[in-house]
Amino acid sequence: MALTRGRVITGAAAFRETVERLRQQILEEKADWPNILKGLRDMRARLADGKPQLGLWDLKRGSGGLQDIELVAQGMALMQNCPDGATAAQLHSAQHGQTPVIADFACLARSHDWLSDLRLLHHLMCGTDVQSEASAEGGLARVRRIMQMGPEVDFKQVIAEHRQRCAQVIDQVLGQSEGQGSEG
Repeated sequence: MALTRGRVITGAAAFRETVERLRQQILEEKADWPNILKGLRDMRARLADGKPQLGLWDLKRGSGGLQDIELVAQGMALMQNCPDGATAAQLHSAQHGQTPVIADFACLARSHDWLSDLRLLHHLMCGTDVQSEASAEGGLARVRRIMQMGPEVDFKQVIAEHRQRCAQVIDQVLGQSEGQGSEG
């Protein structure tokens, strides 16, 4: 799945084109839904065990987090032969392509954008992804202003809602909810 985001960044144009054709050929050979689904499930479980979420402001890790969304986007890109490495483009391809599952990939794309913006702001203010100092009143006021949110916004609730919706969509894609998803 890592090849779905791989790009040649240096070298002569002919070399870059040759490598890109090889990358596309490998991706086309790997577009087998049962194997992709198994790989997604296995990787998600390994990430949950090896890199658990470290608190509210760890927007990257954990169920419904950025890493979870990006994992599914890469799997869908592999299935769709989507040449674009951007998460939003991969999810857009899944939303409008012929995937073996029907899911709200647009919801994942919107939440990925929102969580990414929030993570970047938090990182800029605190110097780390998971420190809670951004929750101080001054920090939250800045985040609200930049994200165009009113003072009544409860960040814990909004983050939890985004992550819960994303986790539900991802569980549906991976067939982990009762009676949902499929293996082909």
